[in-house]
Amino acid sequence: MNLISPRIDYKNYGKSNKNVVPFAEVIADTTAKACSGRSRSNTSRSERLIIIGFLRQLLKERYETVLKDPTLKEKQVWTQSTVFYHLRPLLLNSGFSNEDINREYITGQIKPACEEYLGVKRKDLGIIAADRAQLYLKGEWHDVGLNDISGLAQYGSDMLIVEKEGVVEQLAPYADINGIALLNTRGFLTEYASILSKEAGKHGCNVAILTDFDASGLLIAKTVPSVYRIGIDFETLGDLRIDPGIVEETYKPIQKHIKPLQDWAGKIHDDLLPEKIDYVQHKRIEIDSILAVVKNNARFWDFILDKLEEKFPTRNYNRAIDIRNT
Repeated sequence: MNLISPRIDYKNYGKSNKNVVPFAEVIADTTAKACSGRSRSNTSRSERLIIIGFLRQLLKERYETVLKDPTLKEKQVWTQSTVFYHLRPLLLNSGFSNEDINREYITGQIKPACEEYLGVKRKDLGIIAADRAQLYLKGEWHDVGLNDISGLAQYGSDMLIVEKEGVVEQLAPYADINGIALLNTRGFLTEYASILSKEAGKHGCNVAILTDFDASGLLIAKTVPSVYRIGIDFETLGDLRIDPGIVEETYKPIQKHIKPLQDWAGKIHDDLLPEKIDYVQHKRIEIDSILAVVKNNARFWDFILDKLEEKFPTRNYNRAIDIRNT
């Protein structure tokens, strides 16, 4: 509400007849919005009902799949972001535009759809509600604080820094097999997470990073230039045989992210970096979109392993031993 309004003028002493001319524009705008039935998300009530219908069908299929194979609740964990990235292509193919697809609205409907439509909890579908931001190794989550760095730096034969919340949970079962530590950064490398990755590298850990293919993802990689970036990028799409048109989306990057990337491109020897920077000024490809298309976390993990082994032919497997029991 705008609390700064024109002074109200009355046309008579009874104050029942007001001069509405100063408010004419606001009244017209409000009336138009009310008559159009459009919300701030530019989605009408009927369209929201259609979206809920698609969401219910997606969750129903997920529930039926999990009932047939309960191990998927652990091996193929979904986050609320996962649900959104599985639903979005269905909506786009049905005629919705990116502007019509409101992520916050959709994720807010997951819980009621599970409970009121399916009669179950999100956990029964293998969907976790909250995304954690910690270091993961062999079934254990560890907070990354200043006092924890020296100990955590000893964990894992390799350490994969993952930008996106929720992706770590999806990769965790496969990382367990290989003794690889997963570091969730909550979108941008925090000071302690950055220090941890550097300390781990000093102690013989092979450190790599996985980020979205967008301006912020490239900027994250720029903050740790010595760390090998696995993807997401054009090469990722080629390796996984994915058509860019299926996973890319238009967006408006934060402009203050672009200039540092352009400066960076002029200082390093990477022939593809200028092309990548041009791309992320208008389009992006998110990790979740790749996972949604691949539909097989094990296959995506194999892609990660291939990249790690290609970059780091040797590794210290003693670091993969459960340190708590040594």
